[in-house]
Amino acid sequence: MIKMQVIGNLGKDCVTNTVNGKNVINFNVAHTEKFKDAQGNQKDKTIWVECAYWTDRTGIAPYLKKGQQVYVDGNPDLRTYTKTDGTMGALLP
Repeated sequence: MIKMQVIGNLGKDCVTNTVNGKNVINFNVAHTEKFKDAQGNQKDKTIWVECAYWTDRTGIAPYLKKGQQVYVDGNPDLRTYTKTDGTMGALLP
């Protein structure tokens, strides 16, 4: 089992949807790390994580606004797809 924990800020307001009769809250989280490159220059690297929270407790959705800091804990799901050049790609949503 792979477990993933992310602390970051919401990139936009969350969206609540119903898929096959089940409620899901979709949102994305940005985590920015600061580091120094080989020349000693300060750099930023931002990693975006797409999240889907399957729940009947959609009452939290109004509180999930752009810029809000959140903590997400869950199991990642890897999705594969075919690129335009015929090779396989992978997404970690």
